[in-house]
Amino acid sequence: MEEPEHQLAEYRYRLTKQRRRVTRQRLEQLVAEADTTLLSIVAELSPVVEYPPNNSKSKIDTLLTALVGELVRETERILGDTVERRGRWGDLYRHMHFSQPHDWREILEYDWPSVKSDIEAAGFDDSDPLPIPADIDLGSAVASDPTAAVSTPLAWENLDADRFERLLLDLLQQQPEFANVTWLTTVNARTEEGT
Repeated sequence: MEEPEHQLAEYRYRLTKQRRRVTRQRLEQLVAEADTTLLSIVAELSPVVEYPPNNSKSKIDTLLTALVGELVRETERILGDTVERRGRWGDLYRHMHFSQPHDWREILEYDWPSVKSDIEAAGFDDSDPLPIPADIDLGSAVASDPTAAVSTPLAWENLDADRFERLLLDLLQQQPEFANVTWLTTVNARTEEGT
């Protein structure tokens, strides 16, 4: 009787995991494209700042500025209303609206880095394992007794036995040294001896 419940839980887990992965990948693409586009916009600006800065004739309206607007709007749709905005989102929209040379310099230097931090933080859930570069061996890292602070605390109180095993499964699946890592049994499964 419990098998359908376990299958449904497994399906939900895999669907949520895949959705987060796809969302994270798209956010990374949007950030990279916005980085490149903003650099291109500012590189094309005249080094001389026009005065008065609010002169409507100095408004920049190009395909690149329109692209930045599209990238930011798509990012907002992906983030939804559940992600906390700590960065300079209001300033970003204000500067994009006025779209004068000094506004785009402000966006590149101040607004975008602040907003980008929110976007990157939204790509990971508290229960997601931290990304590990392929060139790092976890065994060597642990054996070296690292003393640096942990960047994101793991909420151990939220990890029941099932989630802990799934966390280990995720970590092992990401390691190239392990092949065909699968979850073969349920948590706290009975052994042959009945324990």
